[in-house]
Amino acid sequence: MPSSLSPEKLKRMISKYVIDSLAWEDSYGGAAVGYVTAIQMIGAAKTVLVTTTAPILVLPFWIIFLKERPGDTTVAGVLSCIVGICCVAL
Repeated sequence: MPSSLSPEKLKRMISKYVIDSLAWEDSYGGAAVGYVTAIQMIGAAKTVLVTTTAPILVLPFWIIFLKERPGDTTVAGVLSCIVGICCVAL
């Protein structure tokens, strides 16, 4: 163990890692429960359509809040999502 890493500092680092891991697991578990509930309530086909719209719904927030410009691959990905949704819905 390096001399600059005291046992107290190591303990704080480990406890922060564990807390962050537990928070991630809780949010993932909540998302999984929501996904299964959506499948039960509206059916698998409609749930998949709602899930595939995520890139389309996130893109405006990405541009507004992160102030990033979408590249060519991002635009191509969103357009392919739109085309795929239209193919499945029609």
